[in-house]
Amino acid sequence: MKKKLTIESLKKAAKEFCKSESTYNNTDLYGVTDGKAVGTYIEHKFHTYLEERYTFGKGSSAKGIDFPDKEDIIAYLNDRNIPADEITIEKIAETS
Repeated sequence: MKKKLTIESLKKAAKEFCKSESTYNNTDLYGVTDGKAVGTYIEHKFHTYLEERYTFGKGSSAKGIDFPDKEDIIAYLNDRNIPADEITIEKIAETS
């Protein structure tokens, strides 16, 4: 069974993914000079990496925040003792 993606597990997964990708001979990117295309390719590959290992709410990369959902945002704020009223939390969650 997959674990729920948390901020801490996201950090750990990102580190593992980057380490793995840094040694991978990615021929799909040979000759690609468009930085946005490279970023999108790696982002989708990372998303797949996470989906294979964790459960998480789907976000929209077009909105600039890809993975967090409302519960993740609330947990993040609570972990750091950042006060936020329900309206603020709702607005943050809507943009994710």
